[in-house]
Amino acid sequence: MMNYRTVTLAVVGLFLSVSFLASSVVAAEKDGIMMKDGKMVRYHDGKEIGGMDRETTLHNGTKVTMKGKLKTKDGKEMQLQEGQMVMMNGKMKEEGDENMKMEGMGKASSVKTPEKDGIMMQYGKMVRYHDGKEIGGMDRETTLHNGTKVTMKGTLKTKDGKEMQLQEGQMVMMDGKMKEEGDENMKVEGMGK
Repeated sequence: MMNYRTVTLAVVGLFLSVSFLASSVVAAEKDGIMMKDGKMVRYHDGKEIGGMDRETTLHNGTKVTMKGKLKTKDGKEMQLQEGQMVMMNGKMKEEGDENMKMEGMGKASSVKTPEKDGIMMQYGKMVRYHDGKEIGGMDRETTLHNGTKVTMKGTLKTKDGKEMQLQEGQMVMMDGKMKEEGDENMKVEGMGK
């Protein structure tokens, strides 16, 4: 009788320990930092807990600056864009993506370059694309990976002061390369590396 009780208590204790550990692992997967309305916002257990108030180091050693720049231990850099979120384990999430990882942000990578991510002048408005699919209208000035700024009216402003106006059907990719209807990979002077 005493052994049965001891075994039952041990099994119940083990079950509670395992369920507690599993819930903290799931909660940790919901902790991260998102670029929201042009500001860095912290999330814990999937809920917004406030603005980021200092540079943060992720579990994989990647540093996140107050302006949303990610710097890996090996020196690679990436700028978070509106709606992108980096989890505390280094995985990236973005509108429409359940679990995206960027190159250099962890051990494995399912997305290597932003070659299908960009902004297009469509029907006189600026429209954002991710992975080749329209994800919505542009609602604020956006900075590309090469430092070029894209205004709400489609003006591209490079770091060295050059300006260019996007025309209907033209698209600038997040790496600064230009694409246009019929052109697979058109590059405009000053817009790429």
